[in-house]
Amino acid sequence: LRRLREAVSRNRERGEQRPRFPEELREEIAAFADVRSRAGVSLLRTADDLGLAHSTLLLWVKTYRANGRPRLRSVEITESVAPDEHARPALVLPDGTRVENLELNDLLTLLRGLR
Repeated sequence: LRRLREAVSRNRERGEQRPRFPEELREEIAAFADVRSRAGVSLLRTADDLGLAHSTLLLWVKTYRANGRPRLRSVEITESVAPDEHARPALVLPDGTRVENLELNDLLTLLRGLR
């Protein structure tokens, strides 16, 4: 994290209003953010940690994933306790966006539309 944050900072020090980052650095940052995202750290948090604009990192990761990187991660289904009768499921996207208060069927319809 520190090395990438310093690389971002050095690139900004060139004095350009909108610095252009080298492709290798963009790919390295996108791969790092993708790994953190799969570990549960939001892309928005990673962008903040690196000193990048959220939209910049989201675009880099989207491009990185579109080039054949895995978009889904494996999950393990475990036995759970009886749900609260008022509880509803929530959908959390890789960028940290959270969708709540939908019935399960509505949530599944939304998820299918995002694929």
